[in-house]
Amino acid sequence: MATDFVSGTTRRAEAVGAYLEALLSRFGLSAAALSDGLGLVVGRGGADGLALGTLGERCARGLAREDEFEQTTGGADLYVHALSVAGRTVYLATLGARVRGLRRISDELAALVA
Repeated sequence: MATDFVSGTTRRAEAVGAYLEALLSRFGLSAAALSDGLGLVVGRGGADGLALGTLGERCARGLAREDEFEQTTGGADLYVHALSVAGRTVYLATLGARVRGLRRISDELAALVA
């Protein structure tokens, strides 16, 4: 799950995962995932976060197929945001609700991977 975005360390990857889990309760999400620009999931929270992270990155690039969208979301609302974190573009995918305060989320994620 960890990539160079989190400097390859398990501790940072776990911190990102724990942060995404906290977003679930903060915003009433079913799931959340963070993917890097290569489509690798660097953190996830909730059910099937790995598939959600992959789908989020593909949606952001306009590459998602309808069948994978339905299979992953089960018809729930999907929101994808491109964020700049520590000089890198990452994609935050959330299922079930929209998040607010994207600048704050970017800053908090940057502090976790610093």
